[in-house]
Amino acid sequence: MARNKKSLLTESVNKVPVIEQDGAKYVALTNDITMEDYQALIIQNSLNMNSGHVVNAASQLGVSKSKVYSMLKENHGTGNQTPNEG
Repeated sequence: MARNKKSLLTESVNKVPVIEQDGAKYVALTNDITMEDYQALIIQNSLNMNSGHVVNAASQLGVSKSKVYSMLKENHGTGNQTPNEG
């Protein structure tokens, strides 16, 4: 049975190791993590910080709204939140 797009992005995000130190979170670099996995983590983090608002996430990332949607499509879905237009 094929996995849905949401689960594929969530798997990418969950596969990236995060280290917490002094209240800050750092992403660990490993040999088995792809650029797409890191990109998925960045997109999901920005969407989470912006309550799923794609326009705000795009502004934070310094890209257009259409670029965020394109990156989401490339990374197999929208992750834990459904993006909002606002």
